Amino acid sequence: MHGARVPIILTSRADSVQTRLASCAVAALVAKARCENLNRALA
Repeated sequence: MHGARVPIILTSRADSVQTRLASCAVAALVAKARCENLNRALA
C-alpha cells in the first residue's frame, strides 16, 4: 500500500461475504492508524 492515500481493497468475486467484510475492516483499521499517526506527527 505504499503511495496510496487510502487503503485499496481488492477482493475476488469468488470471495465470501465474510471475507469481503473482513477486508473492509482491515482497511478501516489501517486508515484509522494512519490518520492517528499523522495527527500525532502534526501535534
